[in-house]
Amino acid sequence: MQSAPPKITCWGELAWDVFAAAEPTLNGSRVLGGSATAVAAQLAALGAEATLVSAVGDDPEGAQALSELTQRGVNVSLVQRSAGATAAVDVRVQPSGEPAYAASHRLNWAALAFDCALASALVGSDALTFSLFAQGDCLDLGALERAVAHPKTPWIGCDLNLRRAVPVEVLDRVAQNADLVKLNQREYELTRRVLGGEEPATWLLGRGRTTLVALTSGQHGARLVTRDTVIAQAGRTPPDLVDTVGAGDAFMAGLTVALLAELPAQEALLRAVTRAESQLTRQGAMPTPRQAQSEPG
Repeated sequence: MQSAPPKITCWGELAWDVFAAAEPTLNGSRVLGGSATAVAAQLAALGAEATLVSAVGDDPEGAQALSELTQRGVNVSLVQRSAGATAAVDVRVQPSGEPAYAASHRLNWAALAFDCALASALVGSDALTFSLFAQGDCLDLGALERAVAHPKTPWIGCDLNLRRAVPVEVLDRVAQNADLVKLNQREYELTRRVLGGEEPATWLLGRGRTTLVALTSGQHGARLVTRDTVIAQAGRTPPDLVDTVGAGDAFMAGLTVALLAELPAQEALLRAVTRAESQLTRQGAMPTPRQAQSEPG
């Protein structure tokens, strides 16, 4: 088993989540969000060496985001500063605890240069995780596609992070470039519709590089699917549920760390589900810094 802390590069959006004024705990406040950013913070809280690849605006909000992530233990040396405002997303929590998102403005984090610093980060990493679709339903990700095609790119995990249906060709490109693909229940249904009713996990596992599909189902737990097996882990909804913001990112971080530690699949899934449940009693995507005490074992 791996003894040193894993080195993981997280690629994707950095944004401020702005909660509606009616939300009970934050009253219109903003907290750091963006799926890849939340995964990086969760990884750092679990003791991993997490490096974020993204972009922020050349504005006070961008500087604040970088400062806060640094305090949380995330390496932000590969976050680029761009002209324009740092991304922000309006969040309203529904009665079920599920968030509804509406982008107030976005920054094109996909427009990054694949330079020596990025290449070096990949070569020195144990894993690359990316969250693909926060930018919309097109896959114009230049530098990211060069990264996943790099001959020394390590194990790769993708959180689809779908908000709408995407073409089959996009899903195929994901399956060709990721060892792990994660979908929640909404994304599963969207993907099945795109595939004309075909079972998404089976389809993804038959397309290329993908060997593991994680399917999360909220309080119903999660499943890990390979070409040969299906492993299930029950979940629970805590009585003091606040919302589900960031739960999927916590699951992704917990699963990635467990898989890199070469834990048995059932134990890895348990840790991922437990990590996701630890997020449900807080509002916002960010974990408490170094909050590793919620991990079993």
